[in-house]
Amino acid sequence: MDSVKIGWSVNSKVVSSYAWTGKLKSDSSISVTLGSFKFPNGTDTIKVWTYNPNGTTDSTPQNDSSFAIITVNPTPSANAGKNRSVCFGVMDTIGSSSVPNDAYFWTSNPTSVIGSVSNPVVSPAVTTTYYLYETNSYACVGKDSVTLTVNPLPTANAGKDTLVCFGDSVFLGTKPDTGYSYSWSSSPSGFRSILANPRLVPKSSAAYYLSITSNSTGCTGLDTAYGSVNPLPHARFSVSDTLFCTQDSLGLIDSSTGAVSYVWTFGDGTTDTGKNIHKHHFTKTGPYHIRLIVTNSSGCSDSTKTWVYPDGDCVWPGDANYDKVDNIYDLLAIGIGYNNSEYNRLDTTTQWYAHPCEDWHKSFKSGTNYKHADCNGDGIIDSLDIAAIIRNYSKSHSKSGGSITSGNPNDPALSLSISKDSVGTSDTISVQMNLGTASKSLSNIYGICYTVTYDPVNVGRAKSFSADFSNCWMGTVGKNLVYLVHNDSVNGVMDIGITRTDHKNVSGYGEIGKLTIITPDNVGGKRLIRKELRFGFENIKAIDNVEDDVSLYTVGDSVLFYGYSAGIAPQTNTDSNIHLYPNPAQSILHIDAGKELISEIGISDILGRKVMTMKYAQVRQTDMNINSLIPGTYFIYIFTDHGFARSRFVKD
Repeated sequence: MDSVKIGWSVNSKVVSSYAWTGKLKSDSSISVTLGSFKFPNGTDTIKVWTYNPNGTTDSTPQNDSSFAIITVNPTPSANAGKNRSVCFGVMDTIGSSSVPNDAYFWTSNPTSVIGSVSNPVVSPAVTTTYYLYETNSYACVGKDSVTLTVNPLPTANAGKDTLVCFGDSVFLGTKPDTGYSYSWSSSPSGFRSILANPRLVPKSSAAYYLSITSNSTGCTGLDTAYGSVNPLPHARFSVSDTLFCTQDSLGLIDSSTGAVSYVWTFGDGTTDTGKNIHKHHFTKTGPYHIRLIVTNSSGCSDSTKTWVYPDGDCVWPGDANYDKVDNIYDLLAIGIGYNNSEYNRLDTTTQWYAHPCEDWHKSFKSGTNYKHADCNGDGIIDSLDIAAIIRNYSKSHSKSGGSITSGNPNDPALSLSISKDSVGTSDTISVQMNLGTASKSLSNIYGICYTVTYDPVNVGRAKSFSADFSNCWMGTVGKNLVYLVHNDSVNGVMDIGITRTDHKNVSGYGEIGKLTIITPDNVGGKRLIRKELRFGFENIKAIDNVEDDVSLYTVGDSVLFYGYSAGIAPQTNTDSNIHLYPNPAQSILHIDAGKELISEIGISDILGRKVMTMKYAQVRQTDMNINSLIPGTYFIYIFTDHGFARSRFVKD
């Protein structure tokens, strides 16, 4: 046979026909492939038949058919999973849930050990393909594979482990890279950040965790940095005073804790490393910033600082114009600065030593700060400051002195005129002090200071020596005028100062004051004397209200003194029979009322302020302790059963 058609069917359904051609001898056979077919699971009947052998109709086609019955077993549906990307080091599950009674076998490329479960957990180090073989109970095998592409993890760098001091700042991590996200946390918890290198000030030791994630792969790298926090020492010190004089040393006391080393800076270019700097001397006026830095054994430091104010021109109570000497010219500074007020001193005593005080905002024409005229330190320049001048009169500190006004005969005159041509012992000399004349009056004067000179032997031992300024044409005492008198009977000089207080100049001429002198009881030990007593001027300084000098010419006067030698008698009050002695007195003033009975005694200063009062049970004599009075001139008021008497005395 050289040709035949072959038909076949599965379960009575024709699949296709096959035309064979060739040379087939009788009683021989040949195998041919009719086609492929996917048989469904279960029992299948296959029928095959031939027809049209050699192109003719077969007369007996019934013998040309063949049947076969086959059983098809199912193949397992092996499922290795979908191909995907994973991050290095991340555990992932491949495969699927197991089928009862099926067996599983995995291999991989690159080779790795895989479990015999349907869904093993893997963590590939490199991109890997996994092959699954699933065998069922019919010994049928299903196959599948999955490829896991491994992406590298970002390199996380949390930074080096650090040791910091409490209060110091530290940066974590490194500079950021594009395409990555950052996240920080800590243990103990409390710190969060999404910055690549955040700055923080840790309060305690902690671990800081960094997560860096690639925005393209989603893979995350981790790193940890540890930060340890050391405690600080506590810097602390105290100073003896923040305001002090440059001639004084500043006391410093350290009270720091936890420190092993010390560094002091004083703001004047000097330093020290001692624990306690007991004294430090500033040579120039401040302010200065003192700072103390202390360090503990861990190298941690703390610091503290304070301002101090060395005063280069401290106040000397009484030296109101700061010319280094307490004298009559200081009254002019009080007059110029009168009623100005600002900083008071912490130390308001008037003892003669340097008192620190913060500078006021005004200064005299000389450049001297107004604070010096506040002699008693109460924060205001007024008549109360005159007491400090009286107390410390003639004292100096590095004496330099001030300028004196000069004049000539063409200037207005400061003159003296004595009411009598001659006087005797226990007589009264009235010396009028005049400033200007009708023909040469003063224009724009504010204050004047001068010294009246006299005979220290025959006038200096006067029974009474007083000054009266109630008729002064320059102003009214207690209203717009103050004055100061200091008498040195040993040297025969009386310093007198007069100044206005309202900051207004005045013009005019005439009397500015009067001296009343009661001559002594004897004449210096001689039986009879006739002597000219001369009174003159020295050391004159006159100013206007802007501290410009006013030029004056001086004219003195004299009186003839005569008398007989006699014992020195106690001073007699000209208005009564009451006697005061000694006068001047230092500590005890004796009062003798003769036949009158004393009931009360009062003492006031030259400004009229009451400084002492004593009551008595009808005594004729008494001793008053005047130690508490500062040196100067005082009024004494004596009340008796016959009335009232007033006198003056001088406290040395």
